[in-house]
Amino acid sequence: MEECRPGSVQAAALLTYCKHRDSFPAYPSASGSLGWRTFATAETLPIQDAEINPLLQTPAPASRETAEKLRPASKTPTRDRDPATARAVLRDIPISAKKLAMWTDVVRRKHIDDAIVQCEMAHKKAAKICLKVLQSAQANAVNNHGLDGSRLKVDLVHVGVGTPRKMVWPHGRGRSGIRRKYKSHLTVVLREGLWPKYSYFQKPLMERKKAAQAA
Repeated sequence: MEECRPGSVQAAALLTYCKHRDSFPAYPSASGSLGWRTFATAETLPIQDAEINPLLQTPAPASRETAEKLRPASKTPTRDRDPATARAVLRDIPISAKKLAMWTDVVRRKHIDDAIVQCEMAHKKAAKICLKVLQSAQANAVNNHGLDGSRLKVDLVHVGVGTPRKMVWPHGRGRSGIRRKYKSHLTVVLREGLWPKYSYFQKPLMERKKAAQAA
């Protein structure tokens, strides 16, 4: 029998055997006679049954009900989508959140047609990005949620800060710095309802201006 050092696996197994020896059943030994299996040797430890040796027992897989109980509760409760709303999200836009937020204040709380006209008439990068997301949200509302495309309002416009891309930028006297290319996320939520519309006279004016520029 090998020496049982304090703190070793053999010592822990031998201590467990001594505590629960009366409850262990008898097993036939290698010679065929009934005898108690020993827990002290490294040769007999791997071949023992998991019912006898608690060190070999593996925990049973948790059921779905148990996993749901052990799962920590979310701090922000999930909200179901309002059937009268539709949304569109554009992520990792190559523009800073500050520049994009300056233009989203223009289209917030406007009729969808008014917001699209404002974006089409402006010569800004943020306006073209907002136009793309507004048209995507309008298409989602009509095709995916069955809403009326002419009765939509920009209910929510959220601008988030993305992860900037860092680049090495050379400086004078052999030094270098870090230049950051900022990115942002844009979320647009449209809501169906009866909203005032003011773009009746803006569209003909814009079309006349484009025709004059083309000529």
